This record gives sequence, C-alpha cells and structure tokens, in this order.
Amino acid sequence: MGIGRFLSVTGFFYGSCEYTVMPFGLTNAPSMFQLMMNGVFRYLLDKCVIIYRDDILIYSTTREQHLKDLEAIFQCLQQNYLMTKGSKCEVLIISGERSNFAFDGLKNILISPPVFRIADPERPFKVVTDASDIAIGEFLVHDFGDGLQPIAYESRKLQSAEQNYPIHDKEMLAIVHVFKIWRCYLTGADVTVQIYQKSLQYLRAQPNLNPRQIRWLDYLESNFTYRILYKKGANNIADALSRPSAQTAAVLIAQTNSYRLLRKLLIQEVHDSNLSGHFGVDKTLKAVQRFYYWPDMISDVQKYVGACPISQTMKSSRQRSAGLLQPLEPPQRFWQHVTIDFVTGLPARPSGNDAVLVVVDRLTKMAHFAPCCLTITAKETSRLFISVVIRLHGISVGIISDSDPRFTSCFWQDTWNRYGTRLQFSSAYHPQTDGQTERTNQTMEQLIRTNCPDISKWEDSLPMLEFSYNNAPSATTNHSAFSLNYGMDPTVPISTNVESQVDFLIRWTHRTSEDHTWIPS
Repeated sequence: MGIGRFLSVTGFFYGSCEYTVMPFGLTNAPSMFQLMMNGVFRYLLDKCVIIYRDDILIYSTTREQHLKDLEAIFQCLQQNYLMTKGSKCEVLIISGERSNFAFDGLKNILISPPVFRIADPERPFKVVTDASDIAIGEFLVHDFGDGLQPIAYESRKLQSAEQNYPIHDKEMLAIVHVFKIWRCYLTGADVTVQIYQKSLQYLRAQPNLNPRQIRWLDYLESNFTYRILYKKGANNIADALSRPSAQTAAVLIAQTNSYRLLRKLLIQEVHDSNLSGHFGVDKTLKAVQRFYYWPDMISDVQKYVGACPISQTMKSSRQRSAGLLQPLEPPQRFWQHVTIDFVTGLPARPSGNDAVLVVVDRLTKMAHFAPCCLTITAKETSRLFISVVIRLHGISVGIISDSDPRFTSCFWQDTWNRYGTRLQFSSAYHPQTDGQTERTNQTMEQLIRTNCPDISKWEDSLPMLEFSYNNAPSATTNHSAFSLNYGMDPTVPISTNVESQVDFLIRWTHRTSEDHTWIPS
C-alpha cells in the first residue's frame, strides 16, 4: 500500500478515491515523506547515509567501503519499490593517485622557479588575455632574455549578467580586469596587451560606443600607457599563448592620447589645487585661458567642474533673487571705497581666533581676510583695519559696513573722522547696501568648506584662500583683483612652459613664464 493512501482518502456514495503516490499540496506530505524515508533506511542512518526528504547523501571512509554502502542503499530502494533518476545523481569519479600526483606536480612547476619569476619594474610587461562564455583568464609575463616567463596568473568566472555580454565586451572586460588586479605592476610601466579579438583594435576609432565601453576606455586611457597586439591563430589549430612575436600575423600599436591627459591635468591644477579654490566653470575657464588654448576648452572645463564631487556637494545655490537691484555708484580709484564685515561661527583656534574680518575694495574686488576673535573691540578692530588695509593701500575715503556695535561705537567713528573717512551703514533687511561683502563672505565660507578637510584648522589655510580669491577672475570686472591692482597676474604653477609642463604637474619642478601656450588637438 502506497504511503499516499494514509494521507488522503475521499469517500463517495459508491466508493472512495485513494492516492497511490504522494500528491502535491498536502500540508503534512513533507513530514510523512521524511518519516517514510527514515523507516526505509533506519538501519543505515548516520552510519553511511544521511536522508533529507528525497535527498540521499552517502559517505564512506574508503573506496571499497563506499561500493558496499552503495549496494546496500540500492537494495533498500529496490525492496521498497523506490527508484532514483540518473540525471539527478552525482557520482564521485576517482581518477587515481597517479593522475592526481601528475596534476599537482604540473601546478607546482608553473608557480615555481625557473618557470615562475619575480616581476622586474625596469622591464616592459606583457599581458595575455582571453575570454570564453563563462570565464576570463590572463597571465602576466616578462622577457628575461631567454624567452617569455610568467609572473602572475589570474582568472575568474563571469557573473550571470557578464555572460550575456557580446564577445568583444567579454574580451575587453578581461583587459580591464587585468589592469585593476595588477595595477601595482602596470601603473607607469610599458605594457603590451595581447588579444585574440580583432574588433578590439578598432575600439578607439568607433564613433558610437555604449556607456560601458566608454567607461572602460576612459579608465584605461587616463591611468595606463599600453599597446594592443592582436594575434591571429591558425585555422583549426589551437593558438599557443606563448607564441613568439616573430610569428604574429598582425600588430597594432595603440598610443595613448597624451594631450587629453595633459588637458585634464591643467584643468585639475587650476580647479583643485590649494592656490585655486574649486571655483565654478567661468572662473576656472578664464584661469586656463590666461596661458593655454585648445579646441573644445569650454566643454572640457564644464565636464570637469560638473563631475567634481567637492564642488557639487559643498556649494549652495547662487540664483539671483527676484526684484530690482540698486547698485552703488562705482568709485574712481583703487581702495577709495571699501566694505567691511565679520564672518563668525568658525571653530575656535588655540590662538583664540574664531572669526574673520573681511575687507573688500569696491572697484577692483580685492579682498583681505584677517583672523580675529568674536569678542574683538572697536579699538582692536581699528588696529586690525590699519594693519591690513591702510598699511598696504592708504586711507579710504569711505567705509561701508552693517550696524555692528563695533562699527557704530564712538571710538570707531571718532577714529575715522580724524582721517576724513566717511562711514556708511546699511539698513536692516536691505542687503543692497553692503551686498558685495556679504557675497564675499559666502565665497570665503565656500572656500573653507572645499579646501579645508579639517575645518578646525581653517586659520592655517586662510592666506592661501585669500590668494585663491584674489587670483580668480571676477564676474563683474572679468579680471582678477591682482591684475587690476598690480597690472599683472601672479606667477602660478600653470604658467610654466609647455615643454616642462608634464614634468611639472607630476613633480612640481621647472617654473618658467609664458603668456599663452597652444596645445594641439
């Protein structure tokens, strides 16, 4: 009687319906099936077999004992009218100790001297890659004078999504994987990549690349110097991976675009360095245009600034507010009229400073940032203003400020009345009067966020931030504050000669001066 008869019997007027096998859908069917299997193999359980429903796991200590256990299990199945399906069985295949010994010996030879060698950074590298439907494999070799010898091996299985790639994408994935795994060897080295997919040699010339290919190609071009060597195999004959170069059917040497890398380094120097300040597209573009020109410069700068994570996360919106602006009449001389304000809320430094006095010339837009403390008095503010402004630029005709108690105090007013300086105060909720300083304050706070990873050390970076601000072209004047005040821009790293530009951007060495330098496309 089948076990299904105990589980489900349906009675009718003329008889009953009984299952002869285990049906699907019964709540207690799994537990009853497990009970039946435990009863069938009750004498063998935990001795040579483990049962879980319809899964039978057989284990033995020796080969001879395993054959005996198999025979006993098959007898139990046959006696209880149970059958196994051959396609669902996994049978252990033992190839013999001699075969295992030979295979282990081959592995040891491949990873031991003299076949396996240590990498030599002074020698050029050669990478051999290949891909199949389910995996990719590569190895790294050197030519030590007596033929190619391996340095490292690498392989991995393709993920389910990667197995759907076209064959040329799988081959390119193998190349990218090599440069990521062996980056410590291949960065800055002369690398030859041997491929077996001919379409990859035309990858740079293809007008339409998918986003994945663009991302891979950008990674390779911007980080490594390599040549692609296509090797054509003979028909119906396995292509040996270590075939000498003299037998190569076709060779394609692909040189990296050094000008593209140079452009990126130039924009990076103008935008990211401590002397630059992570300014926007307009100021970065004008800074590069002082010394260089190349086609599509605007597009390159826009892409670089738009992809800068610091600029995107640290800067706030600068959209112009609605309403009519009421600008003040511009002065006639440098530093004739200035605006002054305090920036507060900064972390206290060991010197006691936790604020910045900001002074801006209304004509040239030059600014001075002077560290101070929030408890500074009117007398101390006057001394600081004299040391920062008057010492360098002379007496100002007018000073515009807000209604801070230090600026409205009798001492402050008496001091500047003696010099004939006119004091002007902005009205509450009327930013048009002193909007220039307020905007400068926002720019200075932005510079601190983007250039000071440790904001508690803001005072140490303040001189370089002031230089960055005064060296950046103003949107109002289209010139830098340095250029308007001194008739020339200061010497910066990007103003070096193009012949030493690459060395300078890497090592910061040679420094020469030249007005403009043409970079070919």
